[in-house]
Amino acid sequence: MVKAVELFNKARLLDMEIDTLIEESQSIRDMATRVTSTINDMPGAPLKNNDRFQDTMISLIDYERKINSRIDELVNLKQEINDVIGKLPRLEHRIVLAKRYLQRKRWEQIAVEMKYEERQVRRFKTEALNEADKILSENVRECPTGSVI
Repeated sequence: MVKAVELFNKARLLDMEIDTLIEESQSIRDMATRVTSTINDMPGAPLKNNDRFQDTMISLIDYERKINSRIDELVNLKQEINDVIGKLPRLEHRIVLAKRYLQRKRWEQIAVEMKYEERQVRRFKTEALNEADKILSENVRECPTGSVI
């Protein structure tokens, strides 16, 4: 059985991976701009760097596909997480988990926004994760195919 914290952290890490891929695609985009500048500034034989430009563009397209695939995965995962969070009985628990795992906010920031001490927010998180584990275990019993939700 998947534990709630594992499921929620998976979304946070996937979100971070997407950010990293976007940064890398920007780097490739910058390289493509440099290659284009080199091609345009060369008098005489501008086709010499054409293969390099094409290779750079192919890399960029590959990164864009990977990013889109990860975004689709993240959207589906966040929907699963939202479904679990939505079943939590306490509003404070739902808010804490959504802010932490869906919005990627730091504990200090969540505490300020909710007007609680940070240790109270962390207590809510612990209680909420225990409740979420119960919800996930109930869903596993209801779905014998092995799917989480």
